[in-house]
Amino acid sequence: MARNIDEAREVVRTLLNDLETVTVRTEGILMKAKRLARLMRDADAQTWLEYETSGYPSERFHLSQLQTCEKYVRQSGRMDKDEKYYVVSLPRLEAFAEGLKAKADGLLNSKEASLVVEDYLAKSATEALLAQRNAQYSEVRTQHNEYHALVIGLRSAIHSYATDVYLSRAPRTIAFLLRDR
Repeated sequence: MARNIDEAREVVRTLLNDLETVTVRTEGILMKAKRLARLMRDADAQTWLEYETSGYPSERFHLSQLQTCEKYVRQSGRMDKDEKYYVVSLPRLEAFAEGLKAKADGLLNSKEASLVVEDYLAKSATEALLAQRNAQYSEVRTQHNEYHALVIGLRSAIHSYATDVYLSRAPRTIAFLLRDR
């Protein structure tokens, strides 16, 4: 058991570092977090992180099934005020966000963005085309921002879990900090 605790301490340190420096893709973060939950024998976290990895059930699921990890899902933004939640996995949400960003960048850098109207008869058609492209760009950016914020919230929830584990496994550190006050 002591070996598992020592390994968990090392995993949580590297996981926090990966999250704070944003050097590891979400899939790697999830695998490391799942390993931490396994080492800690935290069944609630194992269930939660498995849902984050592969997606949530669309039927017959209530957030309370996650028990001690319900708070992480709530803080992440995965669930809205009407108790509806995104069922897709965290890696898929991240892929959606990246795809929407690429689409928005494509709209922004399209050839139509630099059109010069030489024929005044085509002016209104060109203006309509540009207005439509701008509206599409705005809609895609809004969607990207929504998914990106959700991904950041979910990564933050994993960080909170890792921090909670770290603090719970560092009694000497906590005692030392309290003694210096």
